[in-house]
Amino acid sequence: LYKIRSGFYLFMFTIFGSILLIIGIIFLLLITGSTNLIVLENFHFSVNQQKLFAFVFTIGFGIKVPIFPFHG
Repeated sequence: LYKIRSGFYLFMFTIFGSILLIIGIIFLLLITGSTNLIVLENFHFSVNQQKLFAFVFTIGFGIKVPIFPFHG
């Protein structure tokens, strides 16, 4: 029973991280119209957009990659 519950929690945790990353990529595409790194490098994001991307990608990658506060 504990193994099933633990597996379910791990599955949901991973799905949540993936959803955050997908949302971040979709926002990036909607705002810039491209996912090309050259275009993104030259695009000027507002401060609020920068905060949004920093939050979404930090939490998303923090969940997907074993980083201390998320997997400790």
